[in-house]
Amino acid sequence: MIHHLLLDLDNTLYPASGGMNEGITNRMMNYIASFLNVPLERAIQMRKEALPRYGTSLEWLKGEHNLTDDQNYFDSIHPPSEIEELQK
Repeated sequence: MIHHLLLDLDNTLYPASGGMNEGITNRMMNYIASFLNVPLERAIQMRKEALPRYGTSLEWLKGEHNLTDDQNYFDSIHPPSEIEELQK
């Protein structure tokens, strides 16, 4: 039996002001900086330059930086505590 259904429709099911996007972005940028072993500011710039060529940060990391562990990426970006960022 399905008890919960979570749809990822950025800023559609939750307001942009709610903090979820900010949390996701912060975790993503920290993951990228750690994965690439670069300072956070450099990771932000690299992602900004790469995204026009890729649809997502994950595709960029896979395509240009040999990321192979998608699950680790998703677990880092979307931890269980993420639910606390949703507003009722």
